Amino acid sequence: MSSRKRRYHDVFCGRIETPSREVLENLYMHAKEVGYYACIPSFCITPKLDTKTLQDAVVKLRSMIDDLQSVGYRVYLRCHFTGLGQVEMKKMLPRIRGYCDLVSVEAISREIAAFSSRDRRVDIVTMQPLISPKLYKGDIEYILRYGKFVEVIASSLLAEDAQVLAKNISSIRSLLSNFSRKKVPVLISSGDKGIKDPRSLIAFAELVLNLDGTFVATSISKIIEQRLNENVEKRLGIRPVEGVRVEGKAG
Repeated sequence: MSSRKRRYHDVFCGRIETPSREVLENLYMHAKEVGYYACIPSFCITPKLDTKTLQDAVVKLRSMIDDLQSVGYRVYLRCHFTGLGQVEMKKMLPRIRGYCDLVSVEAISREIAAFSSRDRRVDIVTMQPLISPKLYKGDIEYILRYGKFVEVIASSLLAEDAQVLAKNISSIRSLLSNFSRKKVPVLISSGDKGIKDPRSLIAFAELVLNLDGTFVATSISKIIEQRLNENVEKRLGIRPVEGVRVEGKAG
């Protein structure tokens, strides 16, 4: 697939605090303007959210996104766990997984990195500079086995202080070293401080983070699109068991 024909996806094109159709529409239109085929706003799940409030918000977002998709918007629902422990995530995941197109977890500790790499309900392991631990060989094996992704959010690296910026970049480079060689799909996304165009992010991944630019381009286009399609089919009951697809069933 040539570069011009790639269908790029910004998998973290903005942070959603509360359900808002207007915010979703604006994020999609902005992403489309800078060259994305589809975008995935992230509803961030933090320790301050109780289970009932969380589930109500996710149900509302699912309904809004379904309505937008019905009129041609290529926008998806991602739930992003940040700052929670393993016990809290295990409690919340069964309540929201069935509504989500993607689920991601910030790897803020060794325990959370292992959990997010191994739990099949999690699609994306998000790495934070100066916080996330290095992934072990076993973590990477599970990520590859289950078709997961490792993510770097561009806005998480930004800093006005040049020393802090350098430390952030060095930290992420160290965490991702050898990922290109091991063919671990790495997603580079904009984050919550403005949508960046896909080619700028790919160039940044290649020149600054020392990643394989072609493989990053494939990860944020073909590979993530395949994962999204599979997850949508699971959510709609078209793919009830891994590797089994029910023909003729539609949502």
